[in-house]
Amino acid sequence: MKRIDKLVITGFIGPYLMSFFVAEFVLLMQFLWKNIDDILGKGFGLFNILELIFYFGVTIIHLSVPVTILISSVMVFGNLSERYELSSLKSAGIPLTRTMRSAIILAVGTGLFSLLANNYLKPRANFKFQQRFKAIQKSKSSLILEEGVFDSDFTGYVIRVGKKDKNGRDIEDVLMYDQENNSNNYLTDVTKARTGEMYTKEDGRLFVMNLKDGEQIRELRETAGKDGKKYPLMRTYFKTYKKMFDMSNFQVEEDNVNINRNKKDMLNTFQLLNAVDSLKVKRDDVLVRVAEQFRTILPIPDSNATGTSDNERRDKLQMEEVMKKFKSSSPTNQASVQASVAKKRPSRKIQIDDYDLDTINYLIETVVPSQAKTMYNRMHNSASNQRDVLRSRLSTYRGLDRTKSRYLYTLHQQYAWALSCIVFLFIGAPLGSIIRKGGYGYPLLFAIVFYILLFISTIMGNKLNRNGTLHYLTAAYLPILILLPFAMVITYKALTDSKFSFTITPPQWLSKLLGRVTDNGTI
Repeated sequence: MKRIDKLVITGFIGPYLMSFFVAEFVLLMQFLWKNIDDILGKGFGLFNILELIFYFGVTIIHLSVPVTILISSVMVFGNLSERYELSSLKSAGIPLTRTMRSAIILAVGTGLFSLLANNYLKPRANFKFQQRFKAIQKSKSSLILEEGVFDSDFTGYVIRVGKKDKNGRDIEDVLMYDQENNSNNYLTDVTKARTGEMYTKEDGRLFVMNLKDGEQIRELRETAGKDGKKYPLMRTYFKTYKKMFDMSNFQVEEDNVNINRNKKDMLNTFQLLNAVDSLKVKRDDVLVRVAEQFRTILPIPDSNATGTSDNERRDKLQMEEVMKKFKSSSPTNQASVQASVAKKRPSRKIQIDDYDLDTINYLIETVVPSQAKTMYNRMHNSASNQRDVLRSRLSTYRGLDRTKSRYLYTLHQQYAWALSCIVFLFIGAPLGSIIRKGGYGYPLLFAIVFYILLFISTIMGNKLNRNGTLHYLTAAYLPILILLPFAMVITYKALTDSKFSFTITPPQWLSKLLGRVTDNGTI
């Protein structure tokens, strides 16, 4: 290993590991702030919570490694530039690209690690996290009744406990709303109690609230009594009141949690490709069905020299031959044939036999007037059914096409995040050599700006692809397309030893105008 590579690699080790754990910690805190109410107070131990956090941490590795490269590269090359080591290397004829060689290898390796994490670690960890998290969300105990909080976990009831003893059993100032009776017999059903206790029995299958010294207030629907008076309110005082709740709905096993294993976030590259192929087959099958339905509604003959298909031409020739034989037969034979045909016809005629085509404007005019309404309703119903079936199939086709686009977007997004590691290196390393500042000050500031830009562009591409506005390739690589010009400009500035200048030079005509205004003393 060259001394330059050794210098850069050894400088990267500390900031690289520190930046990775800082990024993981920040993203984990975002998850905890959002879901802390669903995790704490459910009777789970510290080990279970740490296990859940570990699974989530594995699923966000691909989000942490790009900012890790960005922060560490700005810090390392900022330190080298601050100590004038980059200047010494440049004066010795070693360009910046040569100094960045080991960093480029590290960025490529980090991108490959991101791909491996997306394909092998993230799907499994995401499944375990969803399984564990849903079990925690559905698992309840008496600990969920917190002080001063209205709890609606029990179906049909809202319960508030004013004060709870340290033993977790004795309670005070209890307020319970019965919402099941509200929709049946009462407008309001409220139970209040000064003290009480809560506990579980029968191996946790029943949750018991034994309330003491309270009252039950029920607002009745306005019904007249025997004396003709209305009694809208009923108040009942009690010394003890016991209410039991069934806890069977809260006993959830992790293995019984229903999680869709075919969800795109739980598939690797090969599984995504197989899913896309399956969606293509289903989509093509729906398209074939739509085409067949169009052929039944609007039959399109095969084009040939005469403009008709072979079957139609053969049927026409056979019909002409039959008519010739019929006309060449004797009048007696024609009369007998017409009589036999008349016998076979139904007594109710639907369509008029004799009409002048020159006087016909609509097809319905060829129908017997007494049967026109029935025929119209029949045709209308048939057309409505065909339309509904066609709309349903087209909706299914568009849904499958959107799902295929989402799967392809997820597939290419993995490679976009891996590629962002290399792009961030060509932003961070040249930026560090320009600002000449190490540590966690300026590097962290610039890293936050570019990482926010990465996140905003990712969310934008995701939304536009979900709406069908943007192609999945453009949506997946939109962050790269936005960040790449920054990388090119900053790298060019670092290679040419030029500084960023934000001085705005006004046009010459504006300078002359401002000069005249100053000379005249007017504004």
